[in-house]
Amino acid sequence: MIKIWMKSQMTKLPPKKRYFTIGEVCTLANIKHTQLRYWEKKTKLISPNRISNNRRTYSRQDVSRVLLLARLIEGEGKSIKDSLAIIESTPDSASHLLSVISEINTILSE
Repeated sequence: MIKIWMKSQMTKLPPKKRYFTIGEVCTLANIKHTQLRYWEKKTKLISPNRISNNRRTYSRQDVSRVLLLARLIEGEGKSIKDSLAIIESTPDSASHLLSVISEINTILSE
């Protein structure tokens, strides 16, 4: 399983799971559904797909971004504005982190 650091505990993503429901994402990030939907609107970093019954499905990359935002906002007490500034000021680092997570997911799913 992939482990992502958050609030002094490890959050595990199932290695073979490609898409997550809103409930699963909120459970992993320890946030409420309304909070996640608010972040979707305000940040534009999270863009879930909609399946036929109009339910949101989140990719592994979306989940990684939610976990990063949750760590910055909930764990470190940053505002959404400050969190976005941190992510945008180091796009290579954030992109690199997401790509490393994606590579690890690929390796572990083989």
